[in-house]
Amino acid sequence: CQRVRKEPKLTIAKAYKQCVDLLLPHVDIQSLEMLQAEIYPWARDGKVAEDAPIYARRLATLPDRAAKFQAKRIVRECKGALHPLPDNLVRRARGLLAHGASRGNLELARALLPFVGARHCDDLGVTPLMRAAEGAHPEMVALLAPISDANAVDTSRELREGLWHGGNTALMKASALDGGEQAARCVEILLQCADPAKENCSGKTAIQMAAIKGDTPVFQLLEAAANAQSGKGYASRHWSALLSAVEHGHADLVERLANVCDVDA
Repeated sequence: CQRVRKEPKLTIAKAYKQCVDLLLPHVDIQSLEMLQAEIYPWARDGKVAEDAPIYARRLATLPDRAAKFQAKRIVRECKGALHPLPDNLVRRARGLLAHGASRGNLELARALLPFVGARHCDDLGVTPLMRAAEGAHPEMVALLAPISDANAVDTSRELREGLWHGGNTALMKASALDGGEQAARCVEILLQCADPAKENCSGKTAIQMAAIKGDTPVFQLLEAAANAQSGKGYASRHWSALLSAVEHGHADLVERLANVCDVDA
């Protein structure tokens, strides 16, 4: 970007072509994702250069292409290393697995899982399973759920509106999505191994998060799970699914939930 600003005749696309193939095998995934987040809005601005939209599309593929290069290298190093694996190699492999889980890259995950497993987490307590659930990748969730702790919670704590937000499980993250088909498939898989009545730091459960989106397939799955557990999860120490439905104007849900929640709570 600095070169383009200094050399008006050098287009973004040309600068990109000169650099990208040299960078991909060496730059770590986290740095590339930071680069993408920082530059992508700028690159989409057609006023900067006529080929900016082309650059933006190419930039979006950077992390995936880099992951392919780096996965081959890490797997080769893991196969040749003595056990236990060196810490730096484990860190790189775990970071790459987290990236693959968030993108739904099954090939990448299957290559790395034999070396690092799936029960680890990053500095914020986010596991590969949580990343797959956040991204609504049901195939990845199905791959990771049997070998992960489905009730593990993240440790990121952020104070918003007087409540601590954090302590979410993979099921909660999937339940907070748009409630579409992909999210519903993730929830259906996670309900086989996760506790739907578990509360996060603000005292909310998965069904309370799903009620925000209305009567979606995700809510219906969680509703059946709550009914099978005698109503566990509808209400918690700070909130209820009924309050979520009222707050977001879902009249159809309010009518149903009024029969199973304490309307005076």
